[in-house]
Amino acid sequence: MTEAEAAKDGAEELSATAGDDAAGGVALPRDWARSLRPVRANVESIDQPLALICQAQRSGGTLLARLFDGHPQCHAHPHELLIGYPKSHTWPELPMDEKPDVWFAKLKEGYLSTLFKKGRRKVPLKAPGEKSKGSYPFLLPPDFQRQLFMDEVERRRPITSERQVLDCYMTSLFYGWLDNHNLRGTEKRWVVAFSPRRAWADGLDRMFELYPDGRLISILRDPLGWFSSAQGRDPEADPEGLLELWKRSAGEMLEAGRRFGDRLCVIRFDELVLDTAGTMRRLTDFLEIDFDPKLTAPTFNGFPVGANSSFGMSDTGIVHAPVKRHMKVLSDEQRELVSRECDELYQEALGLTERDAAPEAVVTVEGS
Repeated sequence: MTEAEAAKDGAEELSATAGDDAAGGVALPRDWARSLRPVRANVESIDQPLALICQAQRSGGTLLARLFDGHPQCHAHPHELLIGYPKSHTWPELPMDEKPDVWFAKLKEGYLSTLFKKGRRKVPLKAPGEKSKGSYPFLLPPDFQRQLFMDEVERRRPITSERQVLDCYMTSLFYGWLDNHNLRGTEKRWVVAFSPRRAWADGLDRMFELYPDGRLISILRDPLGWFSSAQGRDPEADPEGLLELWKRSAGEMLEAGRRFGDRLCVIRFDELVLDTAGTMRRLTDFLEIDFDPKLTAPTFNGFPVGANSSFGMSDTGIVHAPVKRHMKVLSDEQRELVSRECDELYQEALGLTERDAAPEAVVTVEGS
């Protein structure tokens, strides 16, 4: 089955489970339709550019996304950005000759439907295999989001670009999220989202094809700290394979810096954790938005949350322990392996983090 055929099948399945109304969307239950009519009538199109947080997992992307959660000038995605098709972390193709229900079938983030059914389960996480202790409300009815998407496509006709399709999707996401505490108020400047690996290889060109006005933010974590976290999450993983992933991530940052340097900002994980305010000020300068104290504490929809850690955590807020944990959990042999494989590349990638960084913001970490 081709990608287009699979997408059409998905769209037909969606259409089969709910009828089409005059606007081309899902016919919601009558009580829902009546109650949500004011929301549909007061939607304002979201067309802000994307500020994408992208690097290998276990580098602090979840933390950074949650720090942007309450910023009044940002629409912050409630989870990882998973609009890829056929894979969740790749950009989908959205031809103009496809129908809107096919576009939505490709973009729909199935995990958000799961969160709606269960409630937003969030950090602090315990060790691998244990359940999260934090659970937060999350009201994004999937059929209503699809209804808003169809409404927005109809309102914007004619749709002439893939970017317009993505803007329709973002509009449906943030307005369909009924308990979104940061929807209105100050004029928004960015949609901020975390999606590991999305802007790697061909995805980098695709990113700036879709969002020529977009920005890319990457977090460089020192290889010793990253390796201890990645192995803590998956103790059975091949060490060489893990290090290849770290090296791929650092290499992708260097490539992005060479090709799109003015649209890239690379920050250090240790600085993000130990000098959160200074690092976030650097990012607000990069995005040309105001600094807000909310940027110094991770939240989900305004609720304080903890660290998405590979190790046991019980407190909300910024956790400093991951910066030096490798000194306790890695053996001498492991440290030697990581240093031998990664030190040279790490030193090269560190140069990216020094662009436009204030000297006083530099943090030195013993043993890193």
